Amino acid sequence: MIYLINNSVVFTEKDNTLAWVNRPEEAISLSQPVAKLLKVLLINPGIALSKEYLLTEVLEKNSLAPSVNNLNNYISLLRKSLREYDLAGLLVTVPKIGIMFNTLDIEVTDDAPQDTPPQRIEIKRTTHKKQFLFIVGLSAVVFSLFFMFIFSTVLPNREIFRDDKITSCHFSYLDDDSLNDGFPEKYHYLCRDDVNLYYFSRKITIPKIATREETIIISCKKEGKRCSTYVFINN
Repeated sequence: MIYLINNSVVFTEKDNTLAWVNRPEEAISLSQPVAKLLKVLLINPGIALSKEYLLTEVLEKNSLAPSVNNLNNYISLLRKSLREYDLAGLLVTVPKIGIMFNTLDIEVTDDAPQDTPPQRIEIKRTTHKKQFLFIVGLSAVVFSLFFMFIFSTVLPNREIFRDDKITSCHFSYLDDDSLNDGFPEKYHYLCRDDVNLYYFSRKITIPKIATREETIIISCKKEGKRCSTYVFINN
């Protein structure tokens, strides 16, 4: 895939390269872990991703040592590379939540064949631009509502599910569609006496590119307002 960022910088996944859109011959190469990190951030624009999620998606799934020190090093290297393209300010650390690539101005297209003129890439980008920005914009609105929900002093009235087998598991559904599904057993390890869990599932469709189902679980301390967000990709 090819990602056009802020209409000025191109990230080519196939080659793990960054380049100014009008100076492709000056592209710089990224190491595989840094390129994987950038890709995960680009397909989740404007969304704060927890370090737990990044450890899984960037390191574990690519057979790399999943340590926080390694992840922090790759984040630092990515920020250094982005600085050469005036994009370092978009890589934002959200306190107590995670890392976010703070822009929705991202256009995605398939890799072009070697004999395809560059103009044709621009045509395809234009075709998907409005649809893609609508989807990621909607995602940003949904997550904003999440945090308004969590940090408000009065919680909306939602059905509470309690698992009789796990007495310490207390969580709320954030969407009515999940009520009939129950709390999947594979997420029970997140249950603790001192936290409340908020559960949400969604499907994201990028026309002609991909459809992805996600489960989002937000874990908040009962004492205070410290929360962690876990994003699980189901397919």
